[in-house]
Amino acid sequence: MESQTAVKYLAIKELILERIKQKQWPPGSLLPTEIQLAEEFGCARATVNRALAQLAEDGIIDRRRKAGSRVNSLPQRSVRVNIVCAMREIEAKGTDYRYQQLRRSFGLAPEWLCDLVDLPKDIEMLYLQSLHFADDQPFQFQEAWLNATDYPEVVDMDFIKQDPFNWVLREMPFLDTTLYLKAQAAHKHVAKCLDIATGDPVLFRSYHGSWSSKTVCFFRRIYRSDYEMISQG
Repeated sequence: MESQTAVKYLAIKELILERIKQKQWPPGSLLPTEIQLAEEFGCARATVNRALAQLAEDGIIDRRRKAGSRVNSLPQRSVRVNIVCAMREIEAKGTDYRYQQLRRSFGLAPEWLCDLVDLPKDIEMLYLQSLHFADDQPFQFQEAWLNATDYPEVVDMDFIKQDPFNWVLREMPFLDTTLYLKAQAAHKHVAKCLDIATGDPVLFRSYHGSWSSKTVCFFRRIYRSDYEMISQG
């Protein structure tokens, strides 16, 4: 019986989460009451309560007595490495932030990316290259690949004044994310952008964002060797 109950509440949890992802209940919105959800899903109120408790523990919703359950504006995930946009990192240091787009193009996903995240070879991506500055000093070099085949709305966005990483965090805050960390020597273009010598060590911090097992984006963010990453988890 316990096993059947567990399956039931997990199924309800996934139904609620899917509606949040589809923005039927967007960030900041109030969810229906436990009684309303129980009636809609044809289950006991206790089952809904357990599903909501799990979503609250995962940081997806905020539950308050007499105030109901509300979708968090930003996911409060229990992660080992914080997913933070460059603007917040820079401004947290008390320095002025500036964003500059370097390149924008459209085409097939590179072969290495298809192999890394198991993408179809014919998928089309919007590619963006940009620099983030702290007090007019290069802080981060960023490359972004956005899935234009499954999310064609990105093609109409130029991202000249808006960091695509910020856009993804705001529009799709509940993506499943995989982090990749790697240190290697800077090639000529990256070195020039970061104002360092070719071959100097740099840190690659990359993110693969997916939704329902479908790739949404891949970001490769490159930092100088003096970059300090602090995380709590």
